Amino acid sequence: MNGKKIEDGDYIIVDCMDKNVDSNDIVLVIVDGKATVKRLINDTDNEQVVLMADSSYSYDPVYLHASDDFSVSGKVVGLIKKPKNNL
Repeated sequence: MNGKKIEDGDYIIVDCMDKNVDSNDIVLVIVDGKATVKRLINDTDNEQVVLMADSSYSYDPVYLHASDDFSVSGKVVGLIKKPKNNL
């Protein structure tokens, strides 16, 4: 995302056909039936996936294990920033 953070009002472009993701990719993930956009980190030492916020807000990480109900729905491939209102 070229160093840009996802902020409220921004649009993301998701390639829903690309579910082959690597560690540090920003992904659309369904966890317990709810969608979230996070940076995916493969933590092989602890046999888990860590979802980290990649936004201007500070959110706690989400830790997922193989037995958890989650799926990757696609990879974020673009970001359209909300226009700044210069009034």
